[in-house]
Amino acid sequence: MGAPKRGRETRRAKPRTQASERKPAKKTAPKKAAATRKKRVTKAPGQAAKKGPKRAAAPKRAAPKRAAPKRAAPKRAAPKRAAPKRTRAPRGTLEVAPLTLDCFADLERLFGPNGACGGCWCMYPRTSKADYEAGKGEPNRAALRTLAATGPAPGLLGYVNDEPVAWCSLAPRQALVRLATSRILAPVDEQPVWSIVCLFVAKTERRKGLSAAMVEAAVEYAELHGARIVEAYPVEPKGGTVPAAFAWWGLSGAYLAAGFEEVARRSESRPILRRTLA
Repeated sequence: MGAPKRGRETRRAKPRTQASERKPAKKTAPKKAAATRKKRVTKAPGQAAKKGPKRAAAPKRAAPKRAAPKRAAPKRAAPKRAAPKRTRAPRGTLEVAPLTLDCFADLERLFGPNGACGGCWCMYPRTSKADYEAGKGEPNRAALRTLAATGPAPGLLGYVNDEPVAWCSLAPRQALVRLATSRILAPVDEQPVWSIVCLFVAKTERRKGLSAAMVEAAVEYAELHGARIVEAYPVEPKGGTVPAAFAWWGLSGAYLAAGFEEVARRSESRPILRRTLA
């Protein structure tokens, strides 16, 4: 009876041995997982390489948009304001033209044979006392005609219905000899200025606001030629009125209406007014 028992024990031991042999198979499973991970890792660089070219192409779309502003440059080239011979003033039907040889005959018609007053021909502010007295009449007329021919224009002519009715004389201050020797009209400071030195309106057109309109046109003309400050030296009579022959500097009301302000006064009746341009 002892022999059979040994045989049974031997048979039972074999299954245990087979079970123990299957355990190493389970340990190989993680190796397959590691291999799978390696494959996933090797795929990542391939995917990154595909996304790279898409990012590089984006900046190329913004380049053509920066070329557009270049088209605006030619629009600022030539100032069109200087092209017309006559420029319309802000009020009514008044038209204004710089004095040239083409319209000098119109000024002669407006001034008459006496050159507006006593053979002046608007040369009083431009010459010394001695030269002015010696040139009264024809010499002064010839001198003004020369200024109209050489330019810049010594003043502006105002027209109503194609008839010359108003005159405004202006120039850079350094060109006006009489101002340099005047005690009450001496320079306020060292800033460069243009000066309005004469306003003349035909008798039939006075008290219609033409003086203020001519002053405004003179300011525009001076600005067109580089002026940043325009000065005027009007008369303020003590009695409230002044004879036309002595009002050729203009009255304060015309300049104040055009935006001028007082900056100095060395005489009770002679303020110095300025308009500063932007």
